[in-house]
Amino acid sequence: MRRPSDATIRRVKEAFRIALAVTVGMFVFRFFEFPRGNWIVLTIGAIYLGGSNHGLVIHRANSRIAGTFAGLAMAFLLVSLFLSHDYRWGYALPFLWFLIYYIGAITGSYTHTVFYLSMCVPIIIALMAGDASDLNFDEALFERFFYTGVGASIVLLLEVSVFPKTTSVRGNLQAVSRSLFAGIQTEVVHVVERFAAGKPMEGNSWTLNAVIMGKYGTARELYKSMEHELGHDVREDGRYEKIFGVLRQISGSLKILAALTNNMRGQVLSEQDKSLLSQTAAAIAAAFSGIAFEESPGQPGTAGRRIESLLAATDVVQNHLTPQLFFVEELRLLAARADELKAL
Repeated sequence: MRRPSDATIRRVKEAFRIALAVTVGMFVFRFFEFPRGNWIVLTIGAIYLGGSNHGLVIHRANSRIAGTFAGLAMAFLLVSLFLSHDYRWGYALPFLWFLIYYIGAITGSYTHTVFYLSMCVPIIIALMAGDASDLNFDEALFERFFYTGVGASIVLLLEVSVFPKTTSVRGNLQAVSRSLFAGIQTEVVHVVERFAAGKPMEGNSWTLNAVIMGKYGTARELYKSMEHELGHDVREDGRYEKIFGVLRQISGSLKILAALTNNMRGQVLSEQDKSLLSQTAAAIAAAFSGIAFEESPGQPGTAGRRIESLLAATDVVQNHLTPQLFFVEELRLLAARADELKAL
């Protein structure tokens, strides 16, 4: 019988830990007969919803506690201000909600998201209930924080006691990075083929680029969560922003190449240029195949040097044809970014 792969074993252990966390949460809810104990299980589910690897879950559990506490504290202050004094202060609520939501969207922080929801939901309930309701607002806020704390604590306890090393973030990060760079390779080859044939990009190409950006976001969160395994914030060494800054530039280059391809419809290149551009695309794709998110810098790549002789032999470069030259220049930039990423 063939031994399961490491990825399969990791997923099984993650699934076991999630099931155990939900079971413990449900037991606490039923055993102590908490009136709103279902919030414990909901908290556990919300934390694991964003990922199940060790580092990311610890990060989300801590953010859940901090964001909930800050959001409920802000809700208490705002309700005390708006409902105990001049009601016209309530007109500022939509602006305040939009401002906090905007800040959360810009930062992409899970803590901000939890803070926003924890602040808005109690305020809306308080405003809709009014003075005639038997709602005890202060008690509701306390219960919400208590149950959130219990759920997050269950998650943290199991994360450090049940398979903490075998569900390391490194395994998931490597898998996501391989998928990310495989998507980039596919997109590079496809866009060069369409450009050389004078055909516009197909709709699934834009979908692929969206998938690439989704993988980029996942890898970014996974990379940040490594601080819980390494013992320090990975963003402090400068590599973090450099790596993902280059990835953003690569995504931008792919979009530019696709836009230039759509403007080249009907303009077919010579067979020699088609062959040279195809070899260029293969060289750039090969450069991305050897990239992985390691803890230490790698060796600089050589894709830029390899493609230079290919591009120099094309009629596009020799005859200074435009807008094809813009396409060639963007390929040079893409190769340079692959080399830079490999060195990081």
